[in-house]
Amino acid sequence: MGRSDLSMSYFNKKIDQNSQLIQKNIFIISKKAKKFNLSCTVGGGVNKQTVDLYKNNRNISLVKKIETRKVIFEKNIFLKDYKPLYNAVDFETKYILYKKEILDLKMKSEISRLSKLVLRK
Repeated sequence: MGRSDLSMSYFNKKIDQNSQLIQKNIFIISKKAKKFNLSCTVGGGVNKQTVDLYKNNRNISLVKKIETRKVIFEKNIFLKDYKPLYNAVDFETKYILYKKEILDLKMKSEISRLSKLVLRK
């Protein structure tokens, strides 16, 4: 479940991914999913507050995994401490910077080609 998208669908700035309303919805949805033998993964703006909020929260017992955009964790591993979160954020940051570097290299050749094309007119 994407908590950020879900919270934004309320069009209320007071409701964010860690608000009680969103946690209540996660509980309701995960209970319904269990009836159909489905597991639940939660993501969307996962941060330190999420770790603190979920550590002792029985209402998320049906949630099996927690994910950032690029990394999926078993819930119990993710909630041990902040290290998995920090590692995921570090990985994602490095991944995006690497991707930017590759795209910059590709664009450099495209930009250089532009000046050549202009001369052909």
